[in-house]
Amino acid sequence: MSLQSSESLFEKLSDPKYREAFVSSRLAQTIAMQARVLRQRKEMSQKDLAIALHTSQNAIYRLENPKYGRPSISTLRKLATFFDVGLVVRFAPFGELVRWTTSLSESSINVADFETERAKRATIEQKVRMAVAAGLLTHIDKNMAGNEPSQPRHKKNRNIRQRKAMIQNQPSGVSSQMKLPVIDSALYGDINCKKPEAA
Repeated sequence: MSLQSSESLFEKLSDPKYREAFVSSRLAQTIAMQARVLRQRKEMSQKDLAIALHTSQNAIYRLENPKYGRPSISTLRKLATFFDVGLVVRFAPFGELVRWTTSLSESSINVADFETERAKRATIEQKVRMAVAAGLLTHIDKNMAGNEPSQPRHKKNRNIRQRKAMIQNQPSGVSSQMKLPVIDSALYGDINCKKPEAA
């Protein structure tokens, strides 16, 4: 969604009744959608999930229906534990809800379980270390080891854009055939890059 759409949505939130309805609909639709996607990813029927959670199939049906689902935090915790994903329940400013709504992506709905996420992070870390060994990266910030606070969002985004451009401009050759991943800047922090010297 464009910036103009985001501003238009935020303007609508000037109405208190719209704000209340917006929060309610976002909560109901997001939970229903994620519950259904996570269940289907495990190739389970509603009945299968109901048995696993010691509840009724009707309870699962209502959970996956944004018009009826009103899950308790206890139910959400059970789902999170079963699917091995995190759960975030907190109050937030409306601007954050608008940003989340207008930038919704598949990965924010179909969230990875812990083992999948850990394997992905390990793969990225391995590729980064291989890039350092190959001379494609000259420095890894202390943030990689978690010794310093992560960077402000605007700085992270700028760094990611710079890395993408660097990856696209890598020359061909034995030492540069390995394409660098888009680095998780929250984990790895600043990475200063250089092209390998010509032989």
